[in-house]
Amino acid sequence: MKVRTVVFTGALLVLAVVLAGCFGAAGNSREDKQASIRSLADSTLENLYKLHPETRNKIKSSAGYAVFSNINAHVLLVGGGYGYGLCVRQSDNTTHYMKMVQLGVGPGLAAKDFRLVFIFKDPTILQQFLDGRWDVNSKTDFAAKLEPQTPSTTSGTYQISSMDEVETYSITEAGVAVQVTLSGGRYWKDPDLN
Repeated sequence: MKVRTVVFTGALLVLAVVLAGCFGAAGNSREDKQASIRSLADSTLENLYKLHPETRNKIKSSAGYAVFSNINAHVLLVGGGYGYGLCVRQSDNTTHYMKMVQLGVGPGLAAKDFRLVFIFKDPTILQQFLDGRWDVNSKTDFAAKLEPQTPSTTSGTYQISSMDEVETYSITEAGVAVQVTLSGGRYWKDPDLN
């Protein structure tokens, strides 16, 4: 019985990773995909500023920031996610297009589409992020009850991490309750879009 569980879990993990690779920025050309990601980042930041106005000044005074679209699925004991986005370094105003992947284990059954915003206070941590040497080593789960809003507005935002060097926000448009696991996340520059 244990062998079946391991095989089933492994198959789900592979399926999650394969399906995650199907999602990416809209557009056919490199320029179209870059424009799609910039548009996603702009609208995500505007939603964040409406919900947390203080983040506008935090981003202006930061070393840099990153915005990602994340599709995350969790089936039984296996979870995974895929995302894309951009990271802006403030000192030279450069934009880097990036990808992300998440893998994790633990009980659950969920699928969610949300946006992540990282605000980097420390330029060294920002550079580690851009170099693909930054990951989230600790599990951060949270759940929040949301007040109903009109369909045209974002239904909520949550600060999910507040370290000395980085603040992380998650924004969703659909859910009443949200759980996000950032453990096992890896981020790297997209070689096709940079």
